[in-house]
Order: sequence, then structure tokens, then C-alpha cells
Amino acid sequence: MRKLLGLTCAAAIAFGAVLAGAASASADPGDRGRGPGRAPQANVQISGIQYDAPGRDSRANSSLNGEWISIVNNGRRAVNLRGYTIKDRANHVFRFNNNTWLGGGERIRVHTGFGRANDNQAFWGSRTHIWNNEGDVATLSGPRGARLDTCAYRGSVRGNGFVRC
Repeated sequence: MRKLLGLTCAAAIAFGAVLAGAASASADPGDRGRGPGRAPQANVQISGIQYDAPGRDSRANSSLNGEWISIVNNGRRAVNLRGYTIKDRANHVFRFNNNTWLGGGERIRVHTGFGRANDNQAFWGSRTHIWNNEGDVATLSGPRGARLDTCAYRGSVRGNGFVRC
């Protein structure tokens, strides 16, 4: 009887291992250890900063909007950016206040000046330049304040004023 019980337990353990292996093989490879059936988290990051607007810097809206920061969703699922913030080293803060949805693989540019927002651009509403030509640090935080990404740069003497993050 003991032998039969031992064989039954061993068979149950082996069967469980086979099932576990099959479940992990069929799990979404992008789930990053969260397990099957759980939605993958979005991967929202800073993709680049145009820190030096083309031409001479002025307080004209066209000059202000010539500088921008680009945010990308590297995930597969859309993300509502409401409550996400972007800030620079001097603590200028931009907050996504409305329901701005960023689909999987999509980007949105946040321009420094004023304008009409749409699906791929938003506007900080600043009357002065935000991104320092000599160097700065951009920080992207989620709606609860958790830091999601940073991008630091030093200004370029070559002059295109763009950094890929």
C-alpha cells in the first residue's frame, strides 16, 4: 500500500510539472514574469528631446514650439497619460490633465509653447524656453509620482540640438 501511495504521489508531482511547463511555454513572452492572464504593463518612455529650436531663440511661439520632448509607448496596449508628468532640472512641470491616450508603438510630442493639442502633440503653454541648450535632465513620472524614465544631455557645439534618449 505504501508503494502504491508513493507511486501515486510521484505521478501527481510529475503530471503537475508537465502542466507547469506547458503553461509557461504558452505564456506571453512579454509578460515579464507576471504570469499568464495578466495584461503586460505599458512601457512609456522619453524617446528624444529637441532642446535647441531651429534658428535664433526668441520668445516667439514658433521658436518655443521648435523645442519639444517626445514620449513613446513601447508596449502593445494603449495607455492613458492622464496624471503623467514631465519635468526639467529647474522643476518646470508639464502634466497631462485630460484623457490623452497613447496607443502601443505611438509617440506624442510635447511642445514648449502654445497650440492646439491632438493625438500626437500637446503643448506645455510656457512663454519661455524649457530645455536648456547647455544641458538638462528630463524626468517622466507616472500618475502616482513614480519615476518612469529620465534623459540627461549636454548641449552640442555641432548645433542640431536634438538628443535621442
